[in-house]
Amino acid sequence: MDALDKKRLILIIAGPTASGKSALATDIAEQAGGVIINADSMQLYRDLPIVTAQPTAADRRAVPHRLYGVLDGAERCSVARWLELVRAEVAAARANNLLPILVGGTGFYLAAAQKGISAIPDVSEAVHQQAEADLARHGGAVVHGWLAEQDPQTADRLPPGDSQRLVRALGVLRQTGQPLSHWQAQPADGMLDGEFMRLVQMPPREEIYQAIDQRFEAMLRVGALAEVEQLVARQLNP
Repeated sequence: MDALDKKRLILIIAGPTASGKSALATDIAEQAGGVIINADSMQLYRDLPIVTAQPTAADRRAVPHRLYGVLDGAERCSVARWLELVRAEVAAARANNLLPILVGGTGFYLAAAQKGISAIPDVSEAVHQQAEADLARHGGAVVHGWLAEQDPQTADRLPPGDSQRLVRALGVLRQTGQPLSHWQAQPADGMLDGEFMRLVQMPPREEIYQAIDQRFEAMLRVGALAEVEQLVARQLNP
């Protein structure tokens, strides 16, 4: 792959858990001269490197890896923030004549990289916390009922048990005075600049199940339970 291609090309490697995405990305990065950039929402956090199957020290020595374990568990991330982070990493890769390779299982992040997102205004921490408190106090069914009255389009696609998205929709409504569906109908923006090539790693289902079982057992052997206990002990907002 020559330098001219790398100036515009962004390679995306997607697929389910334990499908071999990381190994494929490493092979390509070694052969083409690339940098692996995380597109998994949980691998952004440094608190759970084992449980989220982040690259090992040996992996990172083999090829450059970016955006793995860069956020503290107390921080609340979003696709908009991830786009800012990944945009900077893509620019750095190009400046060093490296192929940017986005790897991950968070489909929303990968879609946003290619198509952008609606320009939804930020919700303040105070408004977000109040929405969380209302959900905890009244329950998902009641909050869903509030949304059904003021944002029926969003309520129609959110079950009462989807607490994270209910809080998000309620927060946007209170912060802006406009329903989330209004903002989502606006033209998308923020997509990465480049030409995308997408590879989907999709082994037979039986192989994936076997690989997940083996990965889980390996995680337990190297300290996954202790890792989770340490995070729980911090008593962060669930």
